[in-house]
Amino acid sequence: MTAGKWFELKRERDPDRLPYNWPEATRRMWKEQVKKRAGLGLRKTMEKLKGVRQIDPTPAIFIVFPGDYAMSGHLASIRKVRENLQMINFECWRTGVPMATPGRYFNTDMVIVWTKFVLRKLAEQSPLFAPIWADLRDLPADACGIYLADAPRPAWLASIRADEERLFAAFRDTRNLDMIGLDLRRPDEEIVKQLDRAMDLLMAEKFEEADALLKDLLARRPDVWRGYWDLARSALWQGDHRRALAVIRLAQRRYPDALNFDRMAAECAIRLQDWALAERHLKRLWGLNPWDPNLLVRYAGVAFGQNDYVLAAKLYEDCMECGPLSVSARIDYGAALSKIGRSREAVELFKMLEKEDPANPVVLNNIGFILASEGQPTEALEYCLRALEMEPKRESFWDSMGFVQMKSGDYREAARSFLTAVELNPTFPDAWRHLLHVYHKEGRTDRLAGVKSYVARILPDQLARFEREQGAEIAD
Repeated sequence: MTAGKWFELKRERDPDRLPYNWPEATRRMWKEQVKKRAGLGLRKTMEKLKGVRQIDPTPAIFIVFPGDYAMSGHLASIRKVRENLQMINFECWRTGVPMATPGRYFNTDMVIVWTKFVLRKLAEQSPLFAPIWADLRDLPADACGIYLADAPRPAWLASIRADEERLFAAFRDTRNLDMIGLDLRRPDEEIVKQLDRAMDLLMAEKFEEADALLKDLLARRPDVWRGYWDLARSALWQGDHRRALAVIRLAQRRYPDALNFDRMAAECAIRLQDWALAERHLKRLWGLNPWDPNLLVRYAGVAFGQNDYVLAAKLYEDCMECGPLSVSARIDYGAALSKIGRSREAVELFKMLEKEDPANPVVLNNIGFILASEGQPTEALEYCLRALEMEPKRESFWDSMGFVQMKSGDYREAARSFLTAVELNPTFPDAWRHLLHVYHKEGRTDRLAGVKSYVARILPDQLARFEREQGAEIAD
């Protein structure tokens, strides 16, 4: 990174405080190089941004240009939604005139980029961001700071001039609300009071009363979209995801383009592990903002649930440019890596997770399974034993233990472990397939025939996979 261009901000997680704090070098830079143009010191700048709710609680990159430039229309047209790239004109700050003032065009002095992933995507779309991305690409994904950019190239500014005012007029005040597909006008006061009352009941966990009020409201006024929203939310808060989906289906018959409901429906479908339904709703949201980190991580989880491990790994890698992954997402990412032949990376990831939490049995079990698949059953056995000591009733752990024993050539013990797994879960697919391999390797034709007959009825795809694999060294 070019020296003297990046100035650190530290993310503040306390919602009652400013979103960031900063070292002295950052405050001094702002005072010397930006304050006069902005009309505000760094603290007042952060107070202003917090006051208008412009900073999402994710990592952010503040890019300050050396002047104001006529590129606002171009920026608005490539950002997908406002949250990805927020534009700031310092004259508007000094005079109190909003950038969205009808009939006015404003240049851009500074932009706020939501995440490092968004910055990379912007660089793919615009020559303005290509040198900025080249300078910042090695930043940690959760880095926050202020970057002093070079001036845009004059030839590039000239190339976008003709479309600037038209693009700015079309996009200056949009959050893509036209794509939400809802009537966003405020309802009658009577309706507002009923909705507020229903919300008070929901917050007090008086779900039956809230549901009765909302159903009565929708019977009289089926055009009030928030009634459907709150009724579905009530079902969600009660853990009834199927009922929430039923309400959402009613809502989308009236509001077929309402992407708000797709977000809630995708969450319900993920909880129910209905991956096809979740993907259907996520694809609609994808059209609105494919750079949304919350959407990326959900899509990665759905791809993993559908056994599309190549896509899942790619999406988790995109997510890591938005900030650190949760432990559960990192576990799925590691499992996806192992499934697509990147076992060394998977083991490194799981061993890092082991250092963070040595008592996580899923992490230990996954290390054991991958080591066994890579021909290291002795080391693998230690990890699988530790996992089973913590959770002796988990069928997947017994399957991993059997896999390690099979790789060690201890077929009798492997068969016992796989049988324990299917006793705990009679339809556990991998354990049945592994058991077929053990009986085949042992030459126990009587046992093999009986298990094949049973698996053909309950898990025919696993029998077909065994038939393709038999005689070969299996990796999973």
